Amino acid sequence: MEGDDESYDQVKIQKTISSLEREGIVDELLAHLNYSREISGYARQETFAARLNEFHKESKELQEAFESKDWDHVSEEIGDVLWDLLFLFVLLKEKNIPLKKVIKDRIAKQVRRLPHVYEGKIVSLEEEFAIFKKRKKLEREGKLKGFGFED
Repeated sequence: MEGDDESYDQVKIQKTISSLEREGIVDELLAHLNYSREISGYARQETFAARLNEFHKESKELQEAFESKDWDHVSEEIGDVLWDLLFLFVLLKEKNIPLKKVIKDRIAKQVRRLPHVYEGKIVSLEEEFAIFKKRKKLEREGKLKGFGFED
């Protein structure tokens, strides 16, 4: 790839990515959200802006719970934040941007920025920051796309 003098083991990276794919409880929560969006008058009228506002409000409540070291309350607030975040995904899907695309794009960004992690290589914190900074710069210049090793 242009501008990057590092070489990465693409096969090892792809194997790691595949081993991390999962299905499960998040799908269950999404089913509840989709059902609510279909049946609930409140959920049907919800807008992206209003739900984003709610997400921010719940995030502040999570911060307060964390600061009080009330871990049961932290757990409850994380659930609320997760609900609101996933609700935003439901609303985004209505704009033809599915959750899977958002997640796959974010995973690609993570691999692109820290490929050594997906090779199983442990580097110093300083090295990791340098790799991240260098690869993020290449990304912004349009020299890194996808997982960062495709031509």
